[in-house]
Amino acid sequence: MKRLLLFLFSFSLLSSPIRITVGERFTLTFSRHVKLPEVFEVLSKERTPHGIDYTLTVFRPGNYMIKAGPKVFYVEVVSVLKGGEELQDIAAPVEVEGNPGWLLFRAGLFLGAVVLLLGGFLIYRRLSRRRQNPWALLLSQALSLKEFLLRQDLDSFYSGLGQILRLYLYRKQRVPAPFMTAGELVGRIPPEFYRILTRADLVRFGGMAVQNPDSDLSLVLKLLQEAIREAEQA
Repeated sequence: MKRLLLFLFSFSLLSSPIRITVGERFTLTFSRHVKLPEVFEVLSKERTPHGIDYTLTVFRPGNYMIKAGPKVFYVEVVSVLKGGEELQDIAAPVEVEGNPGWLLFRAGLFLGAVVLLLGGFLIYRRLSRRRQNPWALLLSQALSLKEFLLRQDLDSFYSGLGQILRLYLYRKQRVPAPFMTAGELVGRIPPEFYRILTRADLVRFGGMAVQNPDSDLSLVLKLLQEAIREAEQA
């Protein structure tokens, strides 16, 4: 009975679910410093009159929980692919505020279902951490871009390729490419990467024709394959 009451009390402190896409920035405010799961990357941390603002991002799809004292924040991270095909644009930072207590009523009515879902989530998260490699996910998304080449849809192809390359640069070289224009990246990234991002902009906004887009895709695939090998050897 004590465990059941403790579970109900803890469950009532869950904040409203936060849903973001891979690479999207969002902000959480805590009353004190917190220990975040390893998959969360801290872009900035600033003390304000309301507490400490953490600007975060995540590059691995999945469901995560952040414990901040008695509060628990639930974060769902979805792939940058819409329905396995279209890529979502990376959104601007979103201010997120918790709303504790709203799940208490549901916990009382659907306690049995909640226990099953929570148990399944914990098992899924444990197994997915073993299986998923963030580089493998990006590689899979890059390979899916071949469908756009077959349809000669260069606009969608370079839109996806540019976003994947920007995520690679941020993850691998710590360059905030998802939040910078191609012009702002001059001198900060290798010339061949800059040429791909420039071509992507010219195709998307200028309708430029590209003779051999396969070579750009091959370079990105090679980068991701090398990153996967390095991660497996680490």
